[in-house]
This record gives sequence, C-alpha cells and structure tokens, in this order.
Amino acid sequence: MKQVIAIIRMNMMNATKQALIEAGFPAFTVHRVLGRGKGNVDFRVIHGAEAGAPEAIARLKDDGPCSSPNG
Repeated sequence: MKQVIAIIRMNMMNATKQALIEAGFPAFTVHRVLGRGKGNVDFRVIHGAEAGAPEAIARLKDDGPCSSPNG
C-alpha cells in the first residue's frame, strides 16, 4: 500500500475526486486547510531524501526542508 498526500485547490476538488474514482481509488480522506507557505525551501534536502540519503530523510522528519541548517 502507498500513501499519497496532495494539496488540492478547492476549485479543483470535484474534478480531482472524479479522476481518483475513475482511476480506481474509491476511498480518500479530505482535510480543509487555510493559508499558504511562504518559507524558503532547500531543494537539496528534498533531492537528497529522494536519493535515500539518511541525513536528508532525518531532516525532513525533524523540521521540514528549511533553507538553513539551523532551521
């Protein structure tokens, strides 16, 4: 089993639900959220985690992909 987490704009919710159902995913969970992130992201951390680097994975678990080592 795999988990997918996505942030979908409200105006795309019905189309997204329909596409998921048509693709064979009849069950999903929805949470309403407000706001948007404006923080700087260090994409090296994300790419490192994708490559399997333990330090990058730990960094994502701790405090997210911050732009500086000190968070």
